[in-house]
Amino acid sequence: MFKNIKQRLLITYFLVCAFFLLTSLFITNPLIFHLSTKATGVGDELLLSWIQTWVSHIVFSDPLKLFDAPSFFPFHNSLAYSDSLISSSIIFYPFYVIFHQPIVFQNATLITSLWLLGFSSYLLCFYLFRRHIPAIISGLMVVFSPVVLDKYVHLQVLFVFFVPLAFLSFMHYLKSQKKTYLILAMLCFILQTLNSFLPGYFIIFGFVGILLAFAIFEKKKLDKKYFIKIFFALVISIAILIPFILPYYKVSSDFAYTRDIRDSIHFALQPEDLYYANSFTRLSPMLEFINVKSNFSQNPSFKNGYPGLLLLIGSILSIFYIVKNWKKERYEVKSLFIIGIGGLILSLGPFLHIGRQTIHHPFPVPLPYLLLYYLVPGFNGLRNSARWEVLFVLCMSILAGYYIGIFFSKYKGVHKHILAILFVSIIFVEYKPSFHLVDILPREKFPQEYHWLSKQSQNAVVVEMPVYNWNTFPYATRELQRQYYSTAHFLRTVNGASGFSPPPWQLLSVKLLKEFPSSKSIDTLKNLGVNFIIVHFDEYDLLHHDNYKVEGLIKAPSSAEIKKIISTNATLREVVKFDNTVIYVIK
Repeated sequence: MFKNIKQRLLITYFLVCAFFLLTSLFITNPLIFHLSTKATGVGDELLLSWIQTWVSHIVFSDPLKLFDAPSFFPFHNSLAYSDSLISSSIIFYPFYVIFHQPIVFQNATLITSLWLLGFSSYLLCFYLFRRHIPAIISGLMVVFSPVVLDKYVHLQVLFVFFVPLAFLSFMHYLKSQKKTYLILAMLCFILQTLNSFLPGYFIIFGFVGILLAFAIFEKKKLDKKYFIKIFFALVISIAILIPFILPYYKVSSDFAYTRDIRDSIHFALQPEDLYYANSFTRLSPMLEFINVKSNFSQNPSFKNGYPGLLLLIGSILSIFYIVKNWKKERYEVKSLFIIGIGGLILSLGPFLHIGRQTIHHPFPVPLPYLLLYYLVPGFNGLRNSARWEVLFVLCMSILAGYYIGIFFSKYKGVHKHILAILFVSIIFVEYKPSFHLVDILPREKFPQEYHWLSKQSQNAVVVEMPVYNWNTFPYATRELQRQYYSTAHFLRTVNGASGFSPPPWQLLSVKLLKEFPSSKSIDTLKNLGVNFIIVHFDEYDLLHHDNYKVEGLIKAPSSAEIKKIISTNATLREVVKFDNTVIYVIK
């Protein structure tokens, strides 16, 4: 009998897993049919694809050079200028082997992240409350949440299915005391942190909340051995992560750089953002109307904090229910409540905002994020505090599923099925498809200069001119394209695009943009060790036509002026020409 029940449960797990896969394909439709030819955009999508392609390339060829990515030459540890995405790069490497197109990493990660986030949320909810339908609804509330879908560009925040799996394994361990579950919990922590640090903090924050709730509300089961084993497991896990943490520490140390706390304030969620929606909900026009009618004293950009109708209502009702029955509730429920509310508070940033402005009178209202910013190692490297709302959405979807399960228990037979269909329908009907796909050049159709470079010595160093800085708007996005195309050769390049760029490199890029092709700029490049200069003459004509001025003073020269100066420089020799792009070698 037990064997039949176990087999039935496994079959149910399989069917639910397949259901969430179909749900993910529905949400991202028609992306599954264009994995290697289209993308949701040409911004961060290209950067993240470049990172994942580099990681998968170097891990299987020369892993010790993992963080020495080839951009931003001559600076080192350039992979640490952004999230390393190590876990997702390795997991989705088979897709790259099949399609051999860098963009497939981005697309496979997007689809799979939604799929496994929904399924892992279901597993956690079912483990806690042993009801399949409410657990499925819980997973649906997560993946259809406008807050979650808003992260489709920032896959480092969407690829978080290890978070509920870590919570599940940790709760299993506290209940059973089996070391296997503790190892699984720490493995989830390691894999999640290897991909991106912020979700790693989610897990640590969750472990603390679960352990505190267990210590406070399950005193009879408390044993010092718990703390000793957990402490050593965490120490070992962090020790495993240290080689991957050190490059980030070195970058911060080398450039005396941390994220300004004003970034955390600027990117923080505000209470009124909880009813500000993006285009992934059909209720967006109504909610936008409410926001427009609100009398805010100032109007900086809103953050998309609306979690979804059923999740919002379910969260409010579950909060009231849990608070009302606090003494009777299991510690798991209390811990998720604490973690969820904690995530929401942290998403509000270092200081409280109301009415689109920071509270100053009678005094500023500091929030817990401020304390963590100054006390927790690495926390001051995080920029977007609003992303903590993802943890709130995750926990509250589980608790909303719990409340829905209690609500369902009052009904039997056909009435329960009707309610289930109604709730699922609300989620699906509210969703508004908003993924707009754009064409991505396949590798074989990359500009010819990148294929030419792929045949050169791997010791060569390249610069593409004009070089753009992050603040050379609107031209800076061209660096994302160049970086994406560089997956054809992975030669070291002076150019770069990332979440961070070294201040000395920024000065260098401005200097080159201002002085090239003077003899002084050529000498600078030669001293750096640059071999090839790729000059995009059409881009110089564009800058000249737009009357672009470097540092607001020096107007960009035309292609004719550039060619004239280059023709008089004996240090440069033309190697090959592709349309309006010419590659020169420095003698």
